[in-house]
Amino acid sequence: MLELNFTIKGEPTGKGRVRFFGGHAVTPKKTRTYEAQIRYEASHAVEHMVEQPDFSAPCSVRISAFYQIPASYTKKKRMQIAEHGCSVVRPGKPDLDNVIKSVLDGMNGIVFSDDVQVVRLSAEKFWCEGDETPRVDVRVKWEEV
Repeated sequence: MLELNFTIKGEPTGKGRVRFFGGHAVTPKKTRTYEAQIRYEASHAVEHMVEQPDFSAPCSVRISAFYQIPASYTKKKRMQIAEHGCSVVRPGKPDLDNVIKSVLDGMNGIVFSDDVQVVRLSAEKFWCEGDETPRVDVRVKWEEV
């Protein structure tokens, strides 16, 4: 089973809601920029694969989003997170489903022909530990057909 792993550096960003202006759909600039960064990281990772997969085959995707602890958090909250590590679930925005949408849309046409090929999906949100930087780790496994 072929596997691809890559990291998208920076704070995880959810897909923004499309707005309509004069009958035209406009995707927010922040979403377009983030998806371009995903396309760059994904294509770079695919180029460095030793063996190329069948990009039309079904695949499974695992997404792990790591967020910076806000400076506004109290010392008590920070100690709780430090005590339990990154396993403490990170609640709040952006919604995990919107982060998934950004990542899958950013990989369309690069990692798979279309995200309809994703047959298994798992995603989690975590706090960064210590001096870790915010990021999204992505793992794609292609099913053998």
